[in-house]
Amino acid sequence: MIKSNSKKVFTVLLLLNMAVLVAIGILATLIRGNYVSALQFRQESVDELAKISDVVSLKQVVSETDEERQYINSLFVDKDQVIDFLEFLESLGELSGADVNVISVDEGSPEAPTEYTTINFEIIGTWAQVFKTVSLIDHLTAALSVSRIQINKNYVSTSGKTQELLWSAIVEARVLKLHF
Repeated sequence: MIKSNSKKVFTVLLLLNMAVLVAIGILATLIRGNYVSALQFRQESVDELAKISDVVSLKQVVSETDEERQYINSLFVDKDQVIDFLEFLESLGELSGADVNVISVDEGSPEAPTEYTTINFEIIGTWAQVFKTVSLIDHLTAALSVSRIQINKNYVSTSGKTQELLWSAIVEARVLKLHF
């Protein structure tokens, strides 16, 4: 009888031991799954923080380089702003007291690696007015190059027999256009 009770106890203990081992195995599997999920969540959080850090850094770079970017943008004439640029040239003449008249505008070839607009215009006024206007145009921040200039002196009748000396400058300039 003792033998049979000990056999029963041994069997029950063995079964309990197996049940405990199975429970430990299940518990270890659940813990490992949660650990892997936690690691994935942690990695996703680190990735998101890195993205946020990159965006903040990019915003800082944009903010710090604003002045430089504005200067670079001022070097080009946007293809949609050519008319505004021509009006600006005419206003430079008004600023110096001369008349600036646009004679022609050539948009150039869009297939060229660099796209220029060639502008021919005339400046009329006294020598000082013409010179000042040419100087103002030459010192523009835009990527403008004066490729030809022809200066003539003209006598214009103002009233009756009085003649006034006026100068005229025919200028050909090329402006680099910005296009995307």
